[in-house]
Formats: sequence, C-alpha cells, structure tokens
Amino acid sequence: MPEIPAQCMAATDADGGACSIGVHHLRSRKTGPSHPVAVARCRTHQVSFTLYPPGYVPYGRVAVAPVDAEGQLVHEVGDGEVDGFEPEPAWDATIFRAARDAERGLAWPRQATMDAMGSWRSQGRWIAIAAALLGLTTEDNERWPLVGLVGVPALVLREASAAYASAKGYVGRGRAVTLVLDALALTGRRLHDMLLEAGSRAKRWGQSRRWDPRPRRLRHVAYLPRPP
Repeated sequence: MPEIPAQCMAATDADGGACSIGVHHLRSRKTGPSHPVAVARCRTHQVSFTLYPPGYVPYGRVAVAPVDAEGQLVHEVGDGEVDGFEPEPAWDATIFRAARDAERGLAWPRQATMDAMGSWRSQGRWIAIAAALLGLTTEDNERWPLVGLVGVPALVLREASAAYASAKGYVGRGRAVTLVLDALALTGRRLHDMLLEAGSRAKRWGQSRRWDPRPRRLRHVAYLPRPP
C-alpha cells in the first residue's frame, strides 16, 4: 500500500490544505505496474486521484524511467561496473526498449503474444513517444531549450534529430533515439524527473506531482538542470 498524501490537488493556501484523504479502492491493471494502483479520494474537496509508483504515468503500459519504487535507478541484470564505467540503466524495462530493440534489428511480432512486450504497432508508437520525450520531433526553435533539460550536448541532439527525421525505417529511428539515451548523464531521481518534465513539455501527459513527506506538501515535479 502506498503512502497516502495528506494533501490533494484541490487544496489551497486559503483553506490551509486541510484534507481528509483515504484509499477509495484498488484498481487492477492488465499492464503497467505489477500490482494494483490505489485510487484515493479527498472527502474535504470531493476529488479523486490515482497514486502511481515512480516511473509510471497515467494510461502508461510500461514505465518511462528505469527506477524502482523508491525512485532509485535500476540497472540491467548482471550489468556491473567495468573499468570505471557505470552500469547501464535498465532501459529494456521501460518504453525505450522499443527503440533499443529497433536498433538491434528486432521487430516486434505483428500480433502481441504473452511472451512479447508488445506488437509491431506498439513498437512504432513507443519509438515515437520516446523520440518526443527526448526532443527529436520538435521544431528547432523549441528543441534547443531541451538541451539543458535532457543533459546532452547540442550537437548530439541535432544529429539525432536529423537522423530521426531522415530515417527510412524503424531501425534508423531506433538508432536515433538510442544515440540520445547513450549520451544521458543523469541518474536516479534526476533522470526520473527529467523524463516526467519532458513528457509534460511534449504534451504526452499533464504536470506530474509528488508527495514530499518531509514538509508534508504535494509538489509539482519540476526538473531544474544543473548549471554547467
């Protein structure tokens, strides 16, 4: 059972944030988190909302960030540190697996099966979402503010954007996405927050909020790049 926030989205400073919140029910899902998600309801403000674990977004079939329930970075199984290099994030457990499989030349089946992550249509759709999160499909004048957001050199983002636009098939599009993934230098909570903020800017979902138990406040997830 997740920690229940003491404040809902409708709370304001005027009412002192006085909320009475409890779990209304648990909602099972065929995809997404491997456990039911809690739907909470604030009796004070008469609003309901769903509590998602870190890495997941509403209606998402798979995680968007390779983090665990505590928001800590998860690495590929058996991928230990080698010659001073950090182990690789578990991108294959996220929506970015579609692009990584594409780069490997692995096309998903035309029809989804129990042992497959998704179908051919899902693979194409997830590659497009991944490209949008990393700024590969935005206009030039909108893309460059994302350089600081995603934390990769402008040249890498420019080359990946051009490669994605000119790609003739799924392999080329997947290669363009992984070019940016390989250049990311973020870990853990910062990587998680960056992807949530990028998805919000790309209009793939709304502004995310996180319950902060220390000041006991519901906060907007606002990723701020570190200064160079």
